[in-house]
Amino acid sequence: MRLRPLLPIVCLSLACGPVRQSTPSVDLAAGELAQSIIGGTPAGSDDSEVFGMMLHMGNSGGICTATLIGARTLLTAAHCVEADSIYATNTADIWSTPQSSFIKAKEWRQHPSYNPNNTGAGYDIALVLLEKAPGGKQKQWNMANISSLVGKSARLVGYGVRDDRQTDGEKYEVTVGISDVDNLLVTFDQTKNKGACFGDSGGPALYTFPDGVERIIGVTSFGEGQCQYHGYYTRVDTYASFISQWLSEKETPTCARDGLCKQGCTTPDIDCVCPADGTCNDSCPDPADDPDCDPACAGDDVCATGSCATPDPDCKEAGEQCETKDQCPGRECRTDDQHDYYYCSAKCDAGQKCPSGLECRNKLCLYPELDEAELGDKCTKGETYCGSGNVCAAARCQVECASDDDCGKNQACSGKDGKVRFCADKPVAPTGPTGVGPANVDPNGVTAGVAPGCAQAGASNAWIALVAIAAALRRRARKQR
Repeated sequence: MRLRPLLPIVCLSLACGPVRQSTPSVDLAAGELAQSIIGGTPAGSDDSEVFGMMLHMGNSGGICTATLIGARTLLTAAHCVEADSIYATNTADIWSTPQSSFIKAKEWRQHPSYNPNNTGAGYDIALVLLEKAPGGKQKQWNMANISSLVGKSARLVGYGVRDDRQTDGEKYEVTVGISDVDNLLVTFDQTKNKGACFGDSGGPALYTFPDGVERIIGVTSFGEGQCQYHGYYTRVDTYASFISQWLSEKETPTCARDGLCKQGCTTPDIDCVCPADGTCNDSCPDPADDPDCDPACAGDDVCATGSCATPDPDCKEAGEQCETKDQCPGRECRTDDQHDYYYCSAKCDAGQKCPSGLECRNKLCLYPELDEAELGDKCTKGETYCGSGNVCAAARCQVECASDDDCGKNQACSGKDGKVRFCADKPVAPTGPTGVGPANVDPNGVTAGVAPGCAQAGASNAWIALVAIAAALRRRARKQR
């Protein structure tokens, strides 16, 4: 499957400004450059931070997307700045924008490790400095670990081609699921005909964090086939030092969240309080503001897989009951044939050590399989499986219960073994002559059998004694007559 950077190549007139042409794929040194939003809708005015860039390369040129993150700084892809000159605008349609509305780029910088012959290796990130500030809003970019965002959705914005794979130049948006996150890239599932395409290169992937702020988590890099498989975005948090270095050189710090510390703000600059220093600690009032902390550290029903200043309350230990995989550090919420509930697991290989109490079976850390027994059979706790709904208590497989309603006829939820309750036979009411005591009941609520020669023999002897007394009384009555 061919990987394609997402920059469409078109023919441009340098004297008259952009002239709309068809956008065929053109093989360049970096591969088939090009990428627009597929299956999306027109972006609203709220996305004024997203810019379209016209690239001039000799007698040809191309379209890319970028995002304003500083007064004059655009964040984009490295393969988008392989040009002689760059012009940018944040209008809704590049092709209907007059040349006077474009701002020329003064300088740009690719990541030093970027290799144009191997875009899939990462480092496809660059920064552009405009000749003048366009004004308006700037987009915050994420510095926190995003490994826990797999399965979540993000919003993609770009100027690339749309459903017909030809029309481009208009700003569109679409929401797509995150299918994978590795050390360098964020992968989006585009199998539902939604995602980035030719011309969206350099555009942002935007995710709304628990603090309610939407931040850039990725920059459009490349895709597979005709934009219908996966879209790959460069992780911006991985290159936080590269971005921060540029901003410290080219931009003036502000009191807003911009990655730069400014002293003397009315409210202390959050960039000073929560700096990107490589350590997640509790000095930052909100974990979401610490670029070194996993954004999932906050209470959001997602277990953080990165660093947290304090243990994430959403995390379940291996073997603990879970409702979703997001509660498990290993992102595995599983069950087995001997459990009626799901519990946190983790992937493993044969011979690999699993957390305490679990073993590696079928490439997952699961509870060991126990010997099975039927209801009423002898059992040993932790070694015997008594079947669904049953429990090993008082050395027998019993029916576990919470109330008498869980038990059968002539039974009550009276049996106890530690904290476990189970169904036990109800005590049998005593029968026979007056004076015979009630049936024996053991402390666990189980009716005890009568020992031969004891209670039964005692009852028989008492009866004989009563008969003898009655006979003696009758004899005395006769004599008195």
